Amino acid sequence: MSECKPLPDGTRLATAAQDGTVRVWGDVDGDEWQLVASLEGHSYAVTSCAWSPDGSRLASTSGPSQADDDARSQAECSVIVWEANTWGRVTTLEGHENNVCSCAFSPYGARLASASDDETICVWDANTWHELARLEAGTCTRSHFRST
Repeated sequence: MSECKPLPDGTRLATAAQDGTVRVWGDVDGDEWQLVASLEGHSYAVTSCAWSPDGSRLASTSGPSQADDDARSQAECSVIVWEANTWGRVTTLEGHENNVCSCAFSPYGARLASASDDETICVWDANTWHELARLEAGTCTRSHFRST
């Protein structure tokens, strides 16, 4: 597991796994947690996940590590956005050229930002999913984004 993010109200927890899945856990009765969904769609390890502020969507990031450099394609360096009611895929955001290592929604959920080892940050409109900006940011670290 590379990351663990609670839903803002604390009733669910998303975990980013090395096997390319995102697992969502639900609080059954305040004491017991159970697996609610296992989301598959990434070709590589899931590096990060983030809930939208209202909890209606979950974004997850992935991409090949430096060791997998020869097999890289833009489609594998992606952000997948999931609908929290159905766990269906809303969209796949492509545009980074290397491992996408972090993501975060803006405080009101209108934007989603993703950071990559290609040294860019992409800012996406969370309604249309169009890329709004690409920032040259330097080396990616997990500290690029932190949800509060």
